[in-house]
Parts: sequence; C-alpha cells; structure tokens
Amino acid sequence: MGTKLCFYEFESATGCMTPQHVFDDPEFRPIPQEWWDCDVLEDDGEQRLRALATHITEACIHLEV
Repeated sequence: MGTKLCFYEFESATGCMTPQHVFDDPEFRPIPQEWWDCDVLEDDGEQRLRALATHITEACIHLEV
C-alpha cells in the first residue's frame, strides 16, 4: 500500500488481536484497504509510527532475559 501501514494490536491479557486475526480467513484477503490508515509521509502518520517505535523500545528494555 505504498507509504501506508496497517497496525495490529495484541492484548496479552485477553489474547485478543485488533483488527481480528485474518490471515487464515479467505473473506479478508486481501486485507481491507481502510485498515491501512497510517501514511508515514503525513505528520500524524509519522508521529504514530514514532510512538509505536518508542513503545516497542521501552517494552524491550523491560524484558527479562
């Protein structure tokens, strides 16, 4: 989808993924275009991607090895 990203969120406490896990469901192939709602060339898209990178970095710092 060019410069657009589709983000998934997994809640470990409930085991739920949003949007739902669609990889095995032929009804959702290809993944709907409206899910690709983050354009990294736009300010809000860049901020969303940077926030995700920060979140992942912070989560990795707190991993127990």
